[in-house]
Amino acid sequence: MLSKVDHTLLKPEATWPQIQTLCDEGVRYGVASVCVPASHVMSAATYLNGNLPVCTVIGFPAGYSTTYVKCFEAQDALQNGAEEIDMVIKLEPWDDSAVYDRLGLENTYTEILGVQLPALTIPVKPGRNLASIVEVAAMNNRHRRYGFNAAQELAQRVDLRAEQGSRKQK
Repeated sequence: MLSKVDHTLLKPEATWPQIQTLCDEGVRYGVASVCVPASHVMSAATYLNGNLPVCTVIGFPAGYSTTYVKCFEAQDALQNGAEEIDMVIKLEPWDDSAVYDRLGLENTYTEILGVQLPALTIPVKPGRNLASIVEVAAMNNRHRRYGFNAAQELAQRVDLRAEQGSRKQK
């Protein structure tokens, strides 16, 4: 199971010794990759020497950078040794009149550097815990890559329960 999990340390104050420990644990436990701040990608990739993929996040934590800046960050991360970019998250101000896919049933994509990537728009308003929302979105994206779609599973279960309930009423 750990082979499908990214071992992550994205705190801005993360030190190189902490990143080294993360890398050592990642190799020891056989995780999918280590996810580190962009400033540590090159050091982690060199330290791991191909024994484990390194990934990072672009536009983290707020995602307010322009597309140009995000493209630069992605290219820089790849040149420094990151091996994958998993998804693009766009943050936008909450619009009460908009309809949002709150379950994640829709599959949307964007293209960066000629590569089509899963994309998600997250509406932002005071009181929302963006760190948790983004973390869950990233986890759901990884699960989808491995064939499990939690949103579809939930929708199917709700439909089944509703169908069973309507049969009992007849």
